[in-house]
Amino acid sequence: MLVLRAFPNEFLTADEIATHYRDWFRMSCSPAKISSSIKTLVKNGWVKKIGGGQKLLQYRIIDSKSSLKSLFGESGNLGR
Repeated sequence: MLVLRAFPNEFLTADEIATHYRDWFRMSCSPAKISSSIKTLVKNGWVKKIGGGQKLLQYRIIDSKSSLKSLFGESGNLGR
């Protein structure tokens, strides 16, 4: 979600998202991992998916203004 929020008006492929994630957070991440985990975001209506068939799937965030806490249902600090 953080990578998609940084590019709110662009459609990104899983490879592009994984590349930004690796560059920004210095953690390992593959396009397959992105594709797998983004399915939940698409299902919940937070991310729009286009493409398929001969074209690579591309993703774009739908609501870049709401806080991530509100999107994921976190209402406050849990003290952890």
